[in-house]
Formats: sequence, structure tokens, C-alpha cells
Amino acid sequence: MGCACLNAAPFNKEPPTNFEGLYGKHLSNPSPKGNVPVGKGQTPTDPFPDPGEPYEDVYEQLYNTPCLPLNKTPAPPSASPEMQGFVNNYARINSRNPEIIMNCFTPSLYGRLDGYEFADDHPGADLGLCAKAGLL
Repeated sequence: MGCACLNAAPFNKEPPTNFEGLYGKHLSNPSPKGNVPVGKGQTPTDPFPDPGEPYEDVYEQLYNTPCLPLNKTPAPPSASPEMQGFVNNYARINSRNPEIIMNCFTPSLYGRLDGYEFADDHPGADLGLCAKAGLL
């Protein structure tokens, strides 16, 4: 997740050094067409249709193994997931344009988010979105 500095332009400040977001990283996912880098989305309703959310889909997204029925999905390995299966998983839902799953959006698209910050390690942070007033 990125860092939102919403009272100024979103990209005019570096996030704190202990913030483990997307800033400054060159992330990508493999696909049959080659590597798909993280990109900047232009359509606020993307990805459409929604990506797979059941456990077996999330397992494929995290570990890049073919999606199996729930009763055949193995237990997670002891190693941390490499997070390399998002495009391959989404290709089953949207075969024409699966790379849109790698798009991100800046908070400037959503004026109603002013007064919030995004956090990735805050205990008790629902969906990584915390009100500045008191939660962070």
C-alpha cells in the first residue's frame, strides 16, 4: 500500500522510512504475456469485474499456484508468499485485460479521503485506512 499525504500533493513527500508500502519499489507479476508492472490506474471502477476473493483464489494470488477447489488447496507453506499470482489469477476472471489488477490509484481521485492516511502496519487499522484524528 502506498503513502497518502493528503493535505499536499500525494507525491511531493517521501513516506517515513519505516513505512512498508509501494513507494520506490519496482513490483511486477508474471503473466503469459510477460511481466506486468504495478501501474497507475485511470478508471476508478477498475478492476472490473472484481477479483476472486475466496480462500482458494487468495492462495493462488499469494503463492502463484493454480487455483484448486477449496478441499484440495494445500496449507500455506512455511515460507512467506512471494505475491506473484495476482495477474494469473485475475486472467481467469478477465482474460482480455488481466493486467488491470496491477493498477493503483492515488488518493487525489477521491476528495472525500482528505483527512485520512493509509497505514500498512497499524494495529487495529481496518483495511489500512485510519483517521488522522486519534488513530495514527
